[in-house]
Parts: sequence; C-alpha cells; structure tokens
Amino acid sequence: MLAMALRLGNAGKFSVVGEEGKKNYQLLFEHFAKMIEKDETAFFIDEKRKPEVIQSVKRTVDYYNTQNPKDLQNIIENLETDQPTSFMIIPSYVNLTMCDHMYGLILYKKDSNYIVTMIDKLGSGIGDSFCKGAFSTIPQERVEVLSEFFFISNLTITTRVTAIFLHSFEN
Repeated sequence: MLAMALRLGNAGKFSVVGEEGKKNYQLLFEHFAKMIEKDETAFFIDEKRKPEVIQSVKRTVDYYNTQNPKDLQNIIENLETDQPTSFMIIPSYVNLTMCDHMYGLILYKKDSNYIVTMIDKLGSGIGDSFCKGAFSTIPQERVEVLSEFFFISNLTITTRVTAIFLHSFEN
C-alpha cells in the first residue's frame, strides 16, 4: 500500500477478485492486524481495545478462508452485540464503465440485528444519486441468507446489486 501511495508500485496490478484478490486481501489485513499489534503508543487503537480490534480484523481474513456459507454464518453469529470493537470488514468491488472501484462494507451486531454499513469515499452511483455511505438492518433470523449472499458474492457484486439486496431486508 505504501508503494502504491508513493507511486512506487503499480496499483493496476493489485488484483481484488479471484484467488489473487483473496491472497492480496488476506496479506493486507494480516499486516493491518500486525501493525495494530505492534503499535506501542496507542496511535491507532486504545491499548485496552487492541485485542478485540485485532480479532475483528482477523475475521476479515477468516472470511476469505470460509469453505461454505455455514462457516461464514458461524463467524457472523459470533459477533458480539453492541460492541464497537466487534465487526467484520468486507471489501467490495464494482466494475464501472469508466473504471473499477472498491468500497467497504462494515458488518456488526446491534441489539438483535446485524447492521451492514457501506463506506465509499468516492461515492458510487446508485440510480441518479451518489452515495458515500449507507446502512441496512438485517434481522437476526435472516443471518443465513446474509451469509449465503456474502459467501457467493465474494467481491464480485456491484454497488447497485448490494444496495438492492440490502434494501430488500427492510421491506
């Protein structure tokens, strides 16, 4: 990431889908967990919360290792309720006509529901508007469907499909 930020590396060669994308994201999140772990000044995360945040970052790595939707469902169901340090990050990808684009989904548990928050610093077109962030509430009894969706999609869904899918839980 540093090489890409300093334009020392070719960001176009950083695969985000398929087996190569899986390896890249596992490596990225493993390094992110190590970075937090080695932070001795609490620059990134408060010292008391480090173990929980590291565990949450590792859930993202585990997401790529799931062999079936039930494995992913177990990971999701083990999120702690109303704990800001208990989450999953699901990188998502959209192939736009002008360029490819990444955005993030943050999954956490609040009350008896799961919340999926979309974060997109550039804003992705959904219909005629551009959205930098949105969220959907998924009832706990629909966690199996949510798990199947994230397992099957595994970085290949578009913003429009994500928005339509997540909105369907609210009807």
